[in-house]
Amino acid sequence: MRSETQPTVQFSLHAYTRVLERLSIEPNELAELLDWGFAVKIAEEKGNRRIHRLFYSRDDLQYFIAIQDEKTKTVVTVLPVDYYETLAYKIPQPFFEEAQQLVSCANEPVKSSAAVDPCLEVKSNRNTLTPSVFRISCTVSNSHNSTRTYNLGSWPVAEYVGSIARLIDDSRFFQEMQTRINAKKKTDEYVLGLMIRLGRKTNVWVNFKEDGTCSPNE
Repeated sequence: MRSETQPTVQFSLHAYTRVLERLSIEPNELAELLDWGFAVKIAEEKGNRRIHRLFYSRDDLQYFIAIQDEKTKTVVTVLPVDYYETLAYKIPQPFFEEAQQLVSCANEPVKSSAAVDPCLEVKSNRNTLTPSVFRISCTVSNSHNSTRTYNLGSWPVAEYVGSIARLIDDSRFFQEMQTRINAKKKTDEYVLGLMIRLGRKTNVWVNFKEDGTCSPNE
């Protein structure tokens, strides 16, 4: 069973948007696939510790590549196979077969067994209800390059149908977060960005503007 202290998958704002644009599965479903190892490592970038992971989306009947920071577990982008092979290299066929087999494990019917089956735990996670609130925090730094994180509380999910992409298009949200930030941070601190969490799996980092204020997507 996965340890609760092990880092879970996060998404950069760019990657989160690409999942919504390119895949039929939700970001939290992709997070589960990656977190439980239902993807195949096909390459690693030297110097920056980015891992390329091939996975199969049953809903789309297509393969995709998630590029993920190995240390932070942050997915920085998700690419279709044809685009990836144009940019990088042709993926060997055995990798595709392995990726599809892994996902078939995540979708097998429930079987009686005395052993703990990770496939069953993934299935259980997917049946949980969408959380009722987003959890928000911000990371700040100062002239000494020391950082700290402030908890900014919660924001209701219902109006955005559980979509972080819709949330970050709402100027009211950013206005309220700016007010909460100003009430917490010290005068010598400046804000690096917001972390928006939906449940235990979906995490999106939103950068701040150069003037230190936050705003919706432009």
